[in-house]
Amino acid sequence: MRRLLMVFFLGAMTVEAQQAGQPGPTIALQARPQPEAGGGTVVGHVYCGDTHAPAHLAHVSLSPVPQVGSQGGGRFGGGMVTADMDGAFLIQGVAPGSYYVNVQMPGYVSPLQSVASADLTDSSADAQLRVRQKVQMVTLSGAESVRVDVTVDRGSAISGVVRFDDGTPAANVFVSVYTPPVATATNATTVTSASQFGRGGLGTGGVRGSGSTQTDDRGVFRIAGLPPGDYMVSANVVLPAAATPAPAPTSGGGRTFNPGTNLIVYAPATLHRSGATTFTLGSGDEHNGVEITVSLRGLHVVSGHLSGSTDDGGRRRVVLHDTGDVAFSRNALVAADGSFRMEEVPDGDYTITVAGGGTVGTATGIGVAVHGGDVTDVVLTQ
Repeated sequence: MRRLLMVFFLGAMTVEAQQAGQPGPTIALQARPQPEAGGGTVVGHVYCGDTHAPAHLAHVSLSPVPQVGSQGGGRFGGGMVTADMDGAFLIQGVAPGSYYVNVQMPGYVSPLQSVASADLTDSSADAQLRVRQKVQMVTLSGAESVRVDVTVDRGSAISGVVRFDDGTPAANVFVSVYTPPVATATNATTVTSASQFGRGGLGTGGVRGSGSTQTDDRGVFRIAGLPPGDYMVSANVVLPAAATPAPAPTSGGGRTFNPGTNLIVYAPATLHRSGATTFTLGSGDEHNGVEITVSLRGLHVVSGHLSGSTDDGGRRRVVLHDTGDVAFSRNALVAADGSFRMEEVPDGDYTITVAGGGTVGTATGIGVAVHGGDVTDVVLTQ
């Protein structure tokens, strides 16, 4: 009853505002493809490749094949549907066009996981040929019904434990798998779980995979549904922001806080992706016993001052990059007095630049060597 009264009250307010000549509130909605009136239908079954049994309650979706001059979107593929207990599915209202058929089921490799991410948005004939070698495609020209049966293969799995250096388990820590760099370190790609997070892990040169989970109370993790290939494994430990130095007030009346550090540790116990162990998984392999040790020993502070700094409301940021591992970085906000502080920095050689606030620091960066102790006298010139 209270809810009905509230709806009536809000409705009365809207009518009253409109009668007074005041425009009512508007909400901008992003346009998205809609079901095609009299569109086509895609029907079929999904089967498990290892058991040949129906894939109970598998999720089935259609992904538009890119057309020349487009990014592959804009056509309604019927949305995601759930197969029944016999593995049967029905997708209605599909607009004319060609579509890749994707299936998501825990523990199994989704067809789109087995192809290079770049090929999925490439309209070239060569790219689409590579995709069709591993992913089934359907084409509809109107209101016809098209049948397609899909078989999904059991994926590989990798499992292990994350511990702190004193032996205690690291609980509730996110663990991810990565495809190794293809040509350079900048090409390594996080493989995320489409079924868990509702998105495919896209990246240059990488593949889609099911590759992120959280450790339990024992620090134990298991990631399944991986296509065959080479993988690195990392744990992401979020450290709280340091209590010192105290955040400085900004001209806007707020306070500038440095966020906590995302300490990404690669198996077995390194902060550098270049030093990570690579695990090779064959089709359907189960790789157990991966150990990741999280240690804060040997980590340092890099701090200093940005000369000529003016308070810009905390929009400027100092960024530190490892000269030997482009995957490693640290960053910190510049306080109102120009000071900055970055923590959890291992030994190494780095460059530091300033970004944000409408300015960018020295283009080549300032070199900083961290070896065996903190570096607290860095001076950057704006």
